[in-house]
Amino acid sequence: MSLISETKSTAASKVFAGMPHRSVVSWMAMLSGYARNRRPQEALELFALTRASGAQPNQFTYGSAASACAGAECARSRKQVHACAAKGKFAGDMFVQSALVVMHLRTNLVSSTALISGYTRDRNHSEDAMELFCKIHRKGSRIDGVLLSSLLCLCASVASARFGTQIHAYMHKMQPMGDVALDNALIDMYAKAGEFSDARHAFDEMPYRNVISWTSLITACGRNGYGEDAVTLFNRMVEDGVKPNDVTFLSLLSACGHCGLTSKGMEYFTSMMSKYGIDPRAEHYCSAIDLLARGESSLWEHAQRTRKIMDETSDGKELGFSVI
Repeated sequence: MSLISETKSTAASKVFAGMPHRSVVSWMAMLSGYARNRRPQEALELFALTRASGAQPNQFTYGSAASACAGAECARSRKQVHACAAKGKFAGDMFVQSALVVMHLRTNLVSSTALISGYTRDRNHSEDAMELFCKIHRKGSRIDGVLLSSLLCLCASVASARFGTQIHAYMHKMQPMGDVALDNALIDMYAKAGEFSDARHAFDEMPYRNVISWTSLITACGRNGYGEDAVTLFNRMVEDGVKPNDVTFLSLLSACGHCGLTSKGMEYFTSMMSKYGIDPRAEHYCSAIDLLARGESSLWEHAQRTRKIMDETSDGKELGFSVI
Protein backbone atom coordinates (compact mmCIF):
# COMPACT_ATOMS: atom_id res chain seq x y z
CA MET A 1 0.00 0.00 0.00
CA SER A 2 2.82 2.38 0.91
CA LEU A 3 4.70 1.73 -2.35
CA ILE A 4 1.55 2.20 -4.45
CA SER A 5 0.58 5.41 -2.71
CA GLU A 6 3.97 7.00 -3.37
CA THR A 7 4.17 6.18 -7.07
CA LYS A 8 0.66 5.80 -8.39
CA SER A 9 -1.66 7.75 -6.15
CA THR A 10 -4.67 7.45 -8.48
CA ALA A 11 -4.50 3.67 -8.53
CA ALA A 12 -3.81 3.67 -4.81
CA SER A 13 -6.99 5.66 -4.24
CA LYS A 14 -9.04 2.88 -5.85
CA VAL A 15 -7.32 0.22 -3.77
CA PHE A 16 -7.85 2.28 -0.64
CA ALA A 17 -11.55 2.91 -1.42
CA GLY A 18 -12.15 -0.82 -1.82
CA MET A 19 -10.66 -1.77 1.54
CA PRO A 20 -13.35 -3.06 3.93
CA HIS A 21 -11.21 -2.30 6.97
CA ARG A 22 -8.54 0.39 7.24
CA SER A 23 -5.85 0.57 9.90
CA VAL A 24 -3.97 3.71 10.85
CA VAL A 25 -1.13 2.44 8.64
CA SER A 26 -3.48 2.38 5.63
CA TRP A 27 -4.68 5.94 6.31
CA MET A 28 -1.10 7.14 6.83
CA ALA A 29 0.19 5.48 3.64
CA MET A 30 -2.55 7.06 1.53
CA LEU A 31 -2.06 10.45 3.18
CA SER A 32 1.71 10.27 2.62
CA GLY A 33 1.13 9.34 -1.03
CA TYR A 34 -1.03 12.41 -1.63
CA ALA A 35 1.50 14.65 0.08
CA ARG A 36 4.42 13.22 -1.89
CA ASN A 37 2.57 13.54 -5.18
CA ARG A 38 1.76 17.20 -4.52
CA ARG A 39 -1.95 16.71 -4.02
CA PRO A 40 -2.27 18.69 -0.79
CA GLN A 41 -6.04 19.26 -0.93
CA GLU A 42 -6.79 15.53 -1.12
CA ALA A 43 -4.27 14.91 1.64
CA LEU A 44 -5.94 17.40 3.97
CA GLU A 45 -9.40 16.02 3.21
CA LEU A 46 -8.13 12.52 3.97
CA PHE A 47 -6.59 13.74 7.20
CA ALA A 48 -10.00 15.03 8.28
CA LEU A 49 -11.56 11.69 7.36
CA THR A 50 -8.89 9.83 9.31
CA ARG A 51 -9.80 11.64 12.49
CA ALA A 52 -13.53 11.32 11.84
CA SER A 53 -13.19 7.55 11.30
CA GLY A 54 -11.96 7.03 14.82
CA ALA A 55 -8.47 5.90 13.75
CA GLN A 56 -5.73 7.16 16.07
CA PRO A 57 -3.23 9.23 14.03
CA ASN A 58 0.46 8.64 14.75
CA GLN A 59 3.47 10.88 14.29
CA PHE A 60 3.77 9.94 10.61
CA THR A 61 0.15 10.88 10.00
CA TYR A 62 0.68 14.35 11.46
CA GLY A 63 3.99 14.68 9.60
CA SER A 64 2.32 13.92 6.26
CA ALA A 65 -0.54 16.30 7.04
CA ALA A 66 1.94 19.06 7.86
CA SER A 67 3.79 18.43 4.59
CA ALA A 68 0.48 18.71 2.73
CA CYS A 69 -0.22 22.04 4.43
CA ALA A 70 3.13 23.35 3.22
CA GLY A 71 2.03 22.60 -0.34
CA ALA A 72 -1.47 23.99 0.14
CA GLU A 73 -0.27 27.35 1.51
CA CYS A 74 -3.38 27.57 3.68
CA ALA A 75 -2.85 29.43 6.95
CA ARG A 76 -6.02 28.01 8.50
CA SER A 77 -5.03 24.41 7.71
CA ARG A 78 -1.56 25.00 9.15
CA LYS A 79 -3.00 26.19 12.44
CA GLN A 80 -5.46 23.29 12.60
CA VAL A 81 -2.84 20.61 11.92
CA HIS A 82 -0.42 22.17 14.39
CA ALA A 83 -3.17 22.33 17.04
CA CYS A 84 -4.16 18.70 16.41
CA ALA A 85 -0.54 17.56 16.70
CA ALA A 86 -0.19 19.43 20.00
CA LYS A 87 -3.48 18.00 21.30
CA GLY A 88 -2.38 14.52 20.32
CA LYS A 89 0.91 15.11 22.19
CA PHE A 90 2.99 14.67 19.03
CA ALA A 91 4.27 18.25 18.74
CA GLY A 92 7.48 17.24 20.53
CA ASP A 93 8.22 14.36 18.16
CA MET A 94 11.29 15.07 15.99
CA PHE A 95 9.61 13.85 12.80
CA VAL A 96 6.55 16.03 13.45
CA GLN A 97 8.70 19.00 14.42
CA SER A 98 10.61 18.82 11.13
CA ALA A 99 7.35 18.66 9.19
CA LEU A 100 5.95 21.62 11.14
CA VAL A 101 9.06 23.65 10.33
CA VAL A 102 8.46 23.02 6.62
CA MET A 103 4.78 23.87 7.08
CA HIS A 104 5.47 27.28 8.62
CA LEU A 105 8.32 27.93 6.23
CA ARG A 106 6.68 30.58 4.06
CA THR A 107 5.89 32.90 6.93
CA ASN A 108 8.75 32.37 9.34
CA LEU A 109 12.39 33.10 8.54
CA VAL A 110 13.57 31.41 11.73
CA SER A 111 11.92 28.19 10.57
CA SER A 112 13.54 28.64 7.17
CA THR A 113 16.94 28.93 8.82
CA ALA A 114 16.28 25.81 10.88
CA LEU A 115 15.24 23.87 7.78
CA ILE A 116 18.27 24.94 5.75
CA SER A 117 20.51 24.13 8.71
CA GLY A 118 18.97 20.67 8.67
CA TYR A 119 19.61 20.38 4.95
CA THR A 120 23.31 21.12 5.51
CA ARG A 121 23.59 17.81 7.37
CA ASP A 122 22.46 15.84 4.33
CA ARG A 123 24.22 16.32 0.99
CA ASN A 124 21.19 14.81 -0.76
CA HIS A 125 19.15 17.91 0.10
CA SER A 126 21.56 20.51 -1.31
CA GLU A 127 19.28 21.37 -4.23
CA ASP A 128 16.32 21.75 -1.87
CA ALA A 129 18.21 24.21 0.31
CA MET A 130 19.38 26.27 -2.65
CA GLU A 131 15.86 26.37 -4.09
CA LEU A 132 14.54 27.43 -0.72
CA PHE A 133 17.05 30.27 -0.49
CA CYS A 134 15.98 31.54 -3.91
CA LYS A 135 12.31 31.46 -2.88
CA ILE A 136 13.03 33.44 0.29
CA HIS A 137 15.04 35.95 -1.71
CA ARG A 138 12.34 36.38 -4.36
CA LYS A 139 9.70 36.97 -1.70
CA GLY A 140 11.78 39.84 -0.36
CA SER A 141 12.18 38.25 3.08
CA ARG A 142 15.07 39.38 5.24
CA ILE A 143 18.04 37.05 4.92
CA ASP A 144 20.26 37.23 7.98
CA GLY A 145 23.79 36.09 8.68
CA VAL A 146 22.67 32.84 10.34
CA LEU A 147 20.82 31.74 7.21
CA LEU A 148 23.72 32.77 4.95
CA SER A 149 26.20 30.87 7.17
CA SER A 150 24.05 27.74 6.93
CA LEU A 151 23.97 28.03 3.16
CA LEU A 152 27.73 28.52 2.95
CA CYS A 153 28.21 25.40 5.09
CA LEU A 154 26.06 23.52 2.62
CA CYS A 155 28.13 24.82 -0.31
CA ALA A 156 31.27 23.69 1.51
CA SER A 157 29.86 20.19 2.08
CA VAL A 158 29.06 19.71 -1.62
CA ALA A 159 32.05 21.76 -2.86
CA SER A 160 29.78 24.12 -4.83
CA ALA A 161 31.69 27.35 -5.47
CA ARG A 162 29.12 28.43 -8.06
CA PHE A 163 26.30 28.87 -5.59
CA GLY A 164 28.70 30.03 -2.88
CA THR A 165 29.89 32.84 -5.14
CA GLN A 166 26.29 34.01 -5.53
CA ILE A 167 25.92 34.15 -1.75
CA HIS A 168 29.20 36.07 -1.53
CA ALA A 169 27.86 38.62 -4.03
CA TYR A 170 24.68 38.96 -1.97
CA MET A 171 26.79 39.54 1.15
CA HIS A 172 28.65 42.39 -0.55
CA LYS A 173 25.38 44.09 -1.47
CA MET A 174 23.20 43.43 1.56
CA GLN A 175 25.20 42.21 4.53
CA PRO A 176 27.10 44.65 6.79
CA MET A 177 30.82 44.06 7.12
CA GLY A 178 32.30 42.55 10.27
CA ASP A 179 30.27 39.36 10.74
CA VAL A 180 33.20 37.13 11.67
CA ALA A 181 31.25 33.87 11.76
CA LEU A 182 29.85 34.54 8.29
CA ASP A 183 33.25 35.51 6.90
CA ASN A 184 34.77 32.34 8.38
CA ALA A 185 32.08 30.26 6.67
CA LEU A 186 32.95 31.98 3.40
CA ILE A 187 36.65 31.09 3.74
CA ASP A 188 35.77 27.49 4.56
CA MET A 189 33.42 27.26 1.56
CA TYR A 190 36.01 28.50 -0.94
CA ALA A 191 38.73 26.32 0.59
CA LYS A 192 36.68 23.11 0.40
CA ALA A 193 35.58 23.96 -3.14
CA GLY A 194 39.26 24.13 -4.17
CA GLU A 195 39.22 27.89 -4.78
CA PHE A 196 42.23 28.78 -2.64
CA SER A 197 42.83 32.22 -4.17
CA ASP A 198 39.23 33.21 -3.41
CA ALA A 199 39.58 31.89 0.13
CA ARG A 200 42.72 34.00 0.57
CA HIS A 201 40.96 37.05 -0.88
CA ALA A 202 38.01 36.62 1.49
CA PHE A 203 40.45 36.34 4.40
CA ASP A 204 42.32 39.50 3.37
CA GLU A 205 39.03 41.43 3.17
CA MET A 206 38.08 40.64 6.77
CA PRO A 207 38.20 43.70 9.05
CA TYR A 208 38.55 41.43 12.10
CA ARG A 209 39.87 37.88 12.37
CA ASN A 210 39.66 35.35 15.19
CA VAL A 211 41.44 32.02 15.72
CA ILE A 212 38.89 30.24 13.50
CA SER A 213 39.65 32.63 10.63
CA TRP A 214 43.38 31.94 10.79
CA THR A 215 42.92 28.21 11.28
CA SER A 216 40.55 27.98 8.31
CA LEU A 217 43.10 29.52 5.96
CA ILE A 218 45.97 27.46 7.41
CA THR A 219 43.85 24.38 6.72
CA ALA A 220 43.24 25.59 3.16
CA CYS A 221 46.99 26.03 2.64
CA GLY A 222 47.64 22.46 3.74
CA ARG A 223 44.93 21.03 1.48
CA ASN A 224 46.29 22.87 -1.52
CA GLY A 225 49.97 22.02 -0.94
CA TYR A 226 51.09 25.43 0.35
CA GLY A 227 52.99 24.33 3.44
CA GLU A 228 55.30 27.33 3.53
CA ASP A 229 52.31 29.67 3.33
CA ALA A 230 50.72 27.80 6.24
CA VAL A 231 53.84 28.39 8.33
CA THR A 232 53.92 32.09 7.35
CA LEU A 233 50.26 32.48 8.27
CA PHE A 234 50.82 30.84 11.64
CA ASN A 235 53.66 33.24 12.40
CA ARG A 236 51.49 36.22 11.38
CA MET A 237 48.71 34.92 13.57
CA VAL A 238 50.97 34.79 16.62
CA GLU A 239 52.37 38.25 15.83
CA ASP A 240 48.81 39.62 15.71
CA GLY A 241 48.25 38.35 19.24
CA VAL A 242 45.84 35.55 18.34
CA LYS A 243 46.43 32.44 20.44
CA PRO A 244 46.37 29.18 18.47
CA ASN A 245 44.24 26.29 19.68
CA ASP A 246 44.48 22.53 19.28
CA VAL A 247 42.72 22.61 15.90
CA THR A 248 45.20 25.21 14.63
CA PHE A 249 48.11 22.92 15.45
CA LEU A 250 46.39 19.93 13.90
CA SER A 251 45.99 21.86 10.63
CA LEU A 252 49.57 23.13 10.84
CA LEU A 253 51.01 19.66 11.42
CA SER A 254 49.02 18.30 8.50
CA ALA A 255 50.24 21.10 6.22
CA CYS A 256 53.85 20.48 7.21
CA GLY A 257 53.47 16.75 6.70
CA HIS A 258 52.09 17.05 3.18
CA CYS A 259 54.82 19.48 2.13
CA GLY A 260 57.89 17.74 3.56
CA LEU A 261 58.48 20.24 6.37
CA THR A 262 59.31 17.52 8.89
CA SER A 263 61.62 19.40 11.23
CA LYS A 264 59.43 22.50 11.26
CA GLY A 265 56.35 20.41 11.95
CA MET A 266 57.98 18.64 14.91
CA GLU A 267 59.04 22.02 16.30
CA TYR A 268 55.40 23.06 16.31
CA PHE A 269 54.36 19.75 17.86
CA THR A 270 56.80 20.38 20.72
CA SER A 271 55.89 24.06 21.17
CA MET A 272 52.21 23.18 21.27
CA MET A 273 52.86 21.47 24.60
CA SER A 274 55.80 23.44 26.01
CA LYS A 275 54.84 26.98 24.95
CA TYR A 276 51.05 26.91 24.67
CA GLY A 277 50.21 24.23 27.22
CA ILE A 278 47.99 22.28 24.86
CA ASP A 279 47.75 18.56 25.55
CA PRO A 280 47.97 16.57 22.32
CA ARG A 281 45.05 14.38 21.31
CA ALA A 282 45.32 11.12 19.39
CA GLU A 283 44.96 13.08 16.16
CA HIS A 284 48.04 15.17 16.99
CA TYR A 285 50.09 12.05 17.67
CA CYS A 286 48.92 10.58 14.38
CA SER A 287 50.00 13.74 12.54
CA ALA A 288 53.37 13.66 14.30
CA ILE A 289 53.88 10.03 13.29
CA ASP A 290 52.90 10.89 9.74
CA LEU A 291 55.44 13.73 9.75
CA LEU A 292 58.23 11.46 10.94
CA ALA A 293 57.28 8.62 8.61
CA ARG A 294 57.44 10.97 5.64
CA GLY A 295 60.81 12.37 6.73
CA GLU A 296 64.33 10.97 6.66
CA SER A 297 64.97 7.34 7.56
CA SER A 298 66.83 8.46 10.69
CA LEU A 299 63.54 9.75 12.05
CA TRP A 300 61.90 6.34 11.95
CA GLU A 301 62.98 5.54 15.51
CA HIS A 302 61.35 8.78 16.70
CA ALA A 303 58.16 7.77 14.91
CA GLN A 304 58.15 4.43 16.71
CA ARG A 305 58.59 6.13 20.09
CA THR A 306 55.78 8.54 19.32
CA ARG A 307 53.53 5.63 18.38
CA LYS A 308 54.34 3.94 21.67
CA ILE A 309 53.34 7.07 23.59
CA MET A 310 50.11 7.27 21.63
CA ASP A 311 49.27 3.63 22.37
CA GLU A 312 49.68 4.31 26.08
CA THR A 313 46.91 6.91 25.98
CA SER A 314 43.25 5.93 25.96
CA ASP A 315 42.56 8.17 22.95
CA GLY A 316 45.25 6.43 20.96
CA LYS A 317 43.76 3.00 21.63
CA GLU A 318 40.36 4.17 20.40
CA LEU A 319 41.59 5.72 17.19
CA GLY A 320 43.78 3.09 15.53
CA PHE A 321 46.58 4.01 13.14
CA SER A 322 48.32 2.01 10.45
CA VAL A 323 51.35 4.03 9.31
CA ILE A 324 53.63 1.97 11.53
